[in-house]
Amino acid sequence: VTLDWVAELSIQILNVCKQSGDSTLMGPTLHWAHRFVITQSEKGNWPRELNLKTGQVLDERPTVHPARFLNALGEFLNSFEFESAVRRAFPDGIG
Repeated sequence: VTLDWVAELSIQILNVCKQSGDSTLMGPTLHWAHRFVITQSEKGNWPRELNLKTGQVLDERPTVHPARFLNALGEFLNSFEFESAVRRAFPDGIG
């Protein structure tokens, strides 16, 4: 699965939760957020594509789109839990 797609889908789910006031859809997004934190490289990026079952990297090209999702989730939850991952991806702040 491409991590950009997962991040974008998670952002869309957050938007639905905001609009509806129903946070029951948050389960998968929270799972992905924690997986993103675990799989982030020391450089602050992620591989573009992973095999979900094995964790094997299928496309090593770097992406930082998951940090945009982590930032949006942190704002939604009013939490700083993902701030260090976002800062690692965007040391100068998300523009």
